[in-house]
Amino acid sequence: MPLSYGGDPQILKSPNPQILKSFRSSLRILPSVWQPNSRQWWLIWPLAIFVLLAWPAENGSLAVKGVRWLADPRGTLPHLPAPLAMELDDNADAVAEHDAQEAEYYRVTASSGWARTRLRLKDVNDPFDPATQRQVIVGIALIGVLLVWKIGGDDLTQNIPS
Repeated sequence: MPLSYGGDPQILKSPNPQILKSFRSSLRILPSVWQPNSRQWWLIWPLAIFVLLAWPAENGSLAVKGVRWLADPRGTLPHLPAPLAMELDDNADAVAEHDAQEAEYYRVTASSGWARTRLRLKDVNDPFDPATQRQVIVGIALIGVLLVWKIGGDDLTQNIPS
């Protein structure tokens, strides 16, 4: 059985009343820790999940990475090649390879609407610059914290022992 007070189980069996009184008074402190009510949890969980999914990393947020993976889980969709560099204009092999990649991309694009959607989703990016995105997410989280606080109302003083 796990002990929530973090102490020795022999304390509970101790005949010394001073030890038991000290133990009981230390347990009285625990109820003063704030516990969210059920309405507050309904805001805390979605807010935490949103922050987790939207927080930007080097190559996109977790939500964007998930969308990219769902669009192309095996990595089989072609990429639209970058424009051919000027110095490769005279290289016939490079031009032929570039044209073949471009032809494959446009062949998949023309095949169906679902394929076009998958190609678009594969290349999706976060809507903002990462620094701006972090500021927006922190702002949304702060508004959420204030809403959790407001929803709680006077409940915060109920857990404090008198």
